[in-house]
Amino acid sequence: MSQQQRKRYTPEFRREAARLVIESECPIARVAAEIDVSAGLLCWWVEAERERAGLDDGLSRAELRAENARLRRELAESRMDNEFLPKAPPSSPRSNEGGKVRANAAGGCVRRTQVCAPRPGEAVV
Repeated sequence: MSQQQRKRYTPEFRREAARLVIESECPIARVAAEIDVSAGLLCWWVEAERERAGLDDGLSRAELRAENARLRRELAESRMDNEFLPKAPPSSPRSNEGGKVRANAAGGCVRRTQVCAPRPGEAVV
């Protein structure tokens, strides 16, 4: 029983076949049947050509992986920083507990808060 020799395809043929799939947007199986190669092999060529040429945004998969890793590290650092930030006290200007908002003559908003008695030892202004 003799072994069948594997077909060898030139790099130019591989790139052209992959470009045919990418540019025509035809299914890989159809293009593979037209050029007489297996769909799995053509799929590998298309993947390699997309990697070589870069994706739509101009970044290769390796560059996207590197950027993704950098962004994950940055997010983890930001989360750690946020854990140590103090919480806003209830009397902060961002809190709206008990205060009412009305418009002033200039069109801006003025917050009216409840008036509290001065603390012992505080000067009344």
